[in-house]
Amino acid sequence: MIYDKSNSTRLFYTEKKAGNLIEKREPVGYITIFFGNKLEDIKASQNSMILYMIGTPPINKDETIMNIAIIP
Repeated sequence: MIYDKSNSTRLFYTEKKAGNLIEKREPVGYITIFFGNKLEDIKASQNSMILYMIGTPPINKDETIMNIAIIP
């Protein structure tokens, strides 16, 4: 299990849901500043399944964004 954490206090957006399968390097969402400018894309680090993810856009530094299970 991997816990992906936020590097900063910003807004996180995604169209993915818990239970989705994701492939390595697949975009899973993006982070913006509070005024809407996109800062970075978040991509899957491994082939995995999303087990849990935050339900609201605001995220704090070091907060868990999502929990994934690695699929070999």
